[in-house]
Amino acid sequence: MNLLIPLYVHPAEDPGAWHRLIRSAAGTYGVVLNPANGPGEAPDPAFAAAASALRAAGARLLGYVDTDYGIRDATEVADEVRRHREWYAADGCFLDRVTATADGLSACRRLVRALRRQGRGRSC
Repeated sequence: MNLLIPLYVHPAEDPGAWHRLIRSAAGTYGVVLNPANGPGEAPDPAFAAAASALRAAGARLLGYVDTDYGIRDATEVADEVRRHREWYAADGCFLDRVTATADGLSACRRLVRALRRQGRGRSC
């Protein structure tokens, strides 16, 4: 199966959904982790436990990062990607709300290339 699963409900709020996802994780393309519309200000123990279980089950983990349609500062985006990696062992990132216009594509490409060069976005 090649599904990208964005399960944005907190693990403590719906543990059954997380357990079902963990059981079928090996059959997914990846799972998008979104603890607090990004990694949050501090690690979330419930998401860390879910991420660990998903990784053990064979899932690829992608940290959710909002680019605010390409106007968000690239260093802030890179910092959130770093926190996802450090706190939840994310393999890469899921960049959301990228540019909606053709003239913003070059900036989006530069951001993705910069993240990959820094080793922060192998799967961005």
